[in-house]
Amino acid sequence: MNRLTTKPNVDKILVAKAGTTLQVASSKFANDTNSAITVGGTSYQPGEILLGDGQIGFYNADTNTSIGNSATVATTKSIYIAQGRNILNDSDALPIRKVEKTSSISPVYGVQFAGEVCAVPTNSSVVIGAPNAASTGKVNVSSETSYEIIGKVTGRRTNALNGRNASFRAEFTTPDYTSLGYTVNNSRDHLLQSIAYDVITRGHSLQNLNRANPLSVFSLDTVNTSNTSVTTTTLTVVGTKVTVGYTGKGHNIYCTITESIAKSFSDMISEGTLTGTEGVVPIALTAAAVTAGGLGIAGSGTTTVDRIVLLANDTKRAFRDSIPQVKETINVGLPVGFDAGVANVTGSKSFEGKGLSNQWQLFYEKGDAFKYDSTLERFDGKWMGYSSDIVPNTKYAAYIISHNTPTYVSNGTLSYAPERSILLVPCCEETLKNAIEAVLNPYFSSSANTVFLGSLNGSNLVEVATCPS
Repeated sequence: MNRLTTKPNVDKILVAKAGTTLQVASSKFANDTNSAITVGGTSYQPGEILLGDGQIGFYNADTNTSIGNSATVATTKSIYIAQGRNILNDSDALPIRKVEKTSSISPVYGVQFAGEVCAVPTNSSVVIGAPNAASTGKVNVSSETSYEIIGKVTGRRTNALNGRNASFRAEFTTPDYTSLGYTVNNSRDHLLQSIAYDVITRGHSLQNLNRANPLSVFSLDTVNTSNTSVTTTTLTVVGTKVTVGYTGKGHNIYCTITESIAKSFSDMISEGTLTGTEGVVPIALTAAAVTAGGLGIAGSGTTTVDRIVLLANDTKRAFRDSIPQVKETINVGLPVGFDAGVANVTGSKSFEGKGLSNQWQLFYEKGDAFKYDSTLERFDGKWMGYSSDIVPNTKYAAYIISHNTPTYVSNGTLSYAPERSILLVPCCEETLKNAIEAVLNPYFSSSANTVFLGSLNGSNLVEVATCPS
C-alpha cells in the first residue's frame, strides 16, 4: 500500500448513549424543509440535524439519507456514521457542533470490521493455607517460632513511576501455645491473624503507594465457627463495606468491594479455590478491638481462622494521568517458619478489563482527531477541546472499522490514508447492538474487500452480544 501522503492516521470515536435507538432507515441527516418537522416525537427546526443526544445513524455518503439492513455496496458505494451530541458541556468559546461524524467509509477500497466485547477487571490475589480439616496445605503451628512472609507488587505504574517493585514483609514470633492452653486450631488462628495484622498495618504505614494501601487482607474461617453473616459470598457484592480488622486502638479497618474485587472473589468461588461459605473474620488482637465489634481475639477459641487472602489493590490515578493501567500483580513467599508444603496459591489473576470508560477516555483525548495537542497542555488543565461523550464508570462494546481514503498524489499514483472509525455502545444495550450489526454486517459483507475480526458469530460476521456479569 502506497503511503505517499502527509495526512496523519485518524481515529474517530463516536459514543452511543444508553436507551437510544438507531436512526430509522430512509431518514434525512438534517431537516431540509422550510418548517419544523417532528421525528420520533422530537421537533426539529429547518437545518437542524435529526439525531438526538447520543443517537447513532448510518448514512449514504452521497444522499445523506440513513440506510437500513438492505443496503449494499451496489446501491450505496460509501457511508458515514453520525452521532448526536450534547453540547451543554462544551466551552462557549467553541463553535457549536451538534454532531460527531466519521469520514466516508467505502468497502470498495478495503475495510476491516471488528467487534470487541467488554470485560470486568479482576485483582491479583494469593490464598495462603488450607482448611483445618484438609490433609495437606495447612499452615503448620509451632510455639516460640519466628514466622515471616515476604512479597512484592508489580504493575505498569509501580514499575514505571517508582522504578522498583514495591515489596512488603510481615513477621510474627509465636508464644508458648501449650502453656496458654490453645488447641492446634486456636493456635493456627492466632498465628494467621497476627501475620495478617502485621501485613495490613505495616503495609498501610510503610508501603503506602499513591496514598493507598497496596494490599487488602482477609482472614477466613472455613467452618465459620463464629457464624458471622459476612462470608466470602458477601465479597462478591459490589458496594459492600466489609470490616476486615481493627487497629490496636479498636478503630475499624474496612474494605469497600469494587466491581473488580467482587469479580475476583466470584472467580475464586467458581474455580473452587473458595466455597463461598467461609466466614470473613475481622482481624482483632486486643480486648479493645473485641469491644469495638470484633468477633474474637485471635486464638481465644471464638474463631478458627485457617486461611488468609492477600489481594493487590488498584493504584490511584494522578491529577493529570495518561496511564490506563491500574492493576498490580502480587507474589508472596513464605521463607521463614512455614513448612514447604503450606498452600500458597494464586486466587485470581490481575486483569485490566476491556472496554472501560477510563481506558477509552484516554484514547479519545490522545487519538480522536488529535483533540488535545500535548505541546499546548498546561499544568492546570488540558488544552481547550470539545467535551467527551464517554460516560464515566461505564463499560463499552466497540465496533471498529479500519478503512482507507484514497487520493492521487503528484506522481499520479494512488495514496491511501488509513483511518479508524470507532463506535462505542454501552455493553448491555443488546437491542441497539443487534440493530447496528443488522445494518453493518450485510453492508460490509456485500464487498469482497472486507475482513471481519474480533467477536464473530457462526457465520463469521461481527456479533458482540456479551453483557458481563
